[in-house]
Amino acid sequence: MELSGSVAQNLRDAIKSARRLRVQRVYPDTVRYWRQLIEFARKKSLRSNAGDWMIGELIEALEAEMEQLICAAPHL
Repeated sequence: MELSGSVAQNLRDAIKSARRLRVQRVYPDTVRYWRQLIEFARKKSLRSNAGDWMIGELIEALEAEMEQLICAAPHL
């Protein structure tokens, strides 16, 4: 996966987008990208000791936002 910017910044941006999109329909491609980003971040944090706690917290925050989207929008 190629990212523009750091993994942490991409996770933060995804969290902001998920919060903004809570009341709107979210495209399946967007959800798929967020899931790929989470998987990529997990793998990267396992290979690196620096910043693991921060990446882990961001992953948890994005997963929580996605859970709210999925619960609120059965079409996902």
